[in-house]
Amino acid sequence: SASNVILTGGEYRPARRDTAGIVGEKAIANARFSKAFIGLDAIDIRDGLMAWDIDTARIDHLAIKHSNHVYLLVDSSKFGIVKANHFAELNEIDMIITDSGLDSSWKKYLEQIGIDVRIVS
Repeated sequence: SASNVILTGGEYRPARRDTAGIVGEKAIANARFSKAFIGLDAIDIRDGLMAWDIDTARIDHLAIKHSNHVYLLVDSSKFGIVKANHFAELNEIDMIITDSGLDSSWKKYLEQIGIDVRIVS
């Protein structure tokens, strides 16, 4: 069966190749999702999920809050990095999809706290 795809609006930011801002926030605040696929700028054991800027953090926070299942798409270089704008805790994530550069201690920790980790080439 076919799935509907809903794209939220907002101001297009060429440097980040994304959209953010009040238009996108309002669209997400009024929606509910079965699944959310989120990219991020940094992930840390203590500080959770983080973004470079507040607009990205707000959009990502809303998407997580309004989704039944949350999947992070994050390359291994973002693990153990801290950025200024925290938007969610690790326990809000169902699955992390990353590359084979992920340190085995991270994989073990994430699986111990109940996050499914998928390594892709």
